[in-house]
Amino acid sequence: MGVSFFLGQTKTSTGFVSADLAKSVASVKKVARRMGLGTTTVEEKQIGDEATEFYLQKERWSSETRVEQEVLSSTAWWTEKCSRRFDQDHFYPLLALLAVMIYTIPTSSASSERSWSIHDFIYTKRRNRLDARRVEKLVFIYCNAGSKDDKANIFYQVFDEGESDDGEDDEGSLVDIEYNSDDDSSVGSGFSNSNAYSYDGSEEQEFEYEFEC
Repeated sequence: MGVSFFLGQTKTSTGFVSADLAKSVASVKKVARRMGLGTTTVEEKQIGDEATEFYLQKERWSSETRVEQEVLSSTAWWTEKCSRRFDQDHFYPLLALLAVMIYTIPTSSASSERSWSIHDFIYTKRRNRLDARRVEKLVFIYCNAGSKDDKANIFYQVFDEGESDDGEDDEGSLVDIEYNSDDDSSVGSGFSNSNAYSYDGSEEQEFEYEFEC
């Protein structure tokens, strides 16, 4: 059975048969070792004992207690257990820390891919003599050097529409002036002959019009 399902306070384990509990506890120990919690024999045994105690205590809950536990999410429920003292109920120091680490894993790989992309930008084929500690420092600086205020970004700046309209009007009037000046110059130079505007259908006059243009 999955570790996430086993650690869920809203999940029941009534379907356990034969060695399912032992397999689930072994899976919890394996995941704890991978996350750096059950590194010693003492810690591994403690996590196994806490997992077994959590399973037995959850099975003893009444229906009313189970409904009360369903109010919080698994992450919030286990986060509250991290601050428990030895003389309080639900005291699982290592198991609570492991559960929080499991339930806070992102469901998407977008954050991991973003981290890999930044590391690839810092540690390149040419810049390949940086040790791991320095790479972590450069990545931290790269991720935190930018402005945290979204309003500082130009894409979030709001300009006055009135100013933009005035600017467009001025630009349009300037184009009109240039267009009129070009028309005046063309009329004064190329079309000074009045015969160019009159055409009686003869081929000679059409040729003369093309030559003058």
